[in-house]
Amino acid sequence: WFTPVKEEDKVAKELEFTKNVEELVRRFHPECTMDTASRFLTARGGHRVEDAATMIEKHLAWRAQTLPVSPTDPAVAAELLKGTFKRVGEDAEGRPMLLFAAHKNKSAERAVENVIKMMVHVMEEAIASMPAGHERFSLILFAPVGTELDLGLVSALASTFQDNYPERLHRLYVLPTSMLSRVMWEGVRPFLSTNTAAKVVLTSGGHRPRELEQSVPVETLRAALVGMDPQENDPWAERYVSPVTSPEPSEASDDDYQSDSD
Repeated sequence: WFTPVKEEDKVAKELEFTKNVEELVRRFHPECTMDTASRFLTARGGHRVEDAATMIEKHLAWRAQTLPVSPTDPAVAAELLKGTFKRVGEDAEGRPMLLFAAHKNKSAERAVENVIKMMVHVMEEAIASMPAGHERFSLILFAPVGTELDLGLVSALASTFQDNYPERLHRLYVLPTSMLSRVMWEGVRPFLSTNTAAKVVLTSGGHRPRELEQSVPVETLRAALVGMDPQENDPWAERYVSPVTSPEPSEASDDDYQSDSD
């Protein structure tokens, strides 16, 4: 039986959340901003203050040790040159759009720590460029047939992302999807929190999924994907028909879950 939330209960909850955010800011001032405290508290259910405080403390230590990441560092520059992970524009609502071209990643040719440093650099630049009113980015994961399931990198990336960038991800669009990519997804899912997994959209429609057309400007999609797969032409050209037919996509909504991490 559904019991609607009373308006006064909603207001009380919002006031308690604000109070807890302010407490976290006071505790970790000046390194912790209202935005940071809000995101980390949300990632801990919106009320588990001590859990959020522990998370923030570890995050600030990580930032002090890790940042800034220099793009001229030879190891980082080499990874940037591969084009595996980069910004490709904005989504339809102005959020930075990032692309992870997973098929370019080869576990035998990379050091996990260097790939993570490169990804952190790209994410930090995207965050710094966010316009007022935005605090999240969208991500396209391009993983065509033949892409290696690099669980070592997946594990390291999931840990870094969920521990240090909570509530930064708006959507993660996976394409092109097939039965193989869905099997790969089941291998990746255990490394993600429930909240992060809920933001993953296994798209439909092969290389021209309708979910992307609804959420991302065509020019951004072209910049990200045209020429990515040597077997494909421009998926957004007139009369284009994708050779891949995919199952129905997964669905996710920002309001469908209570955050427990990101």
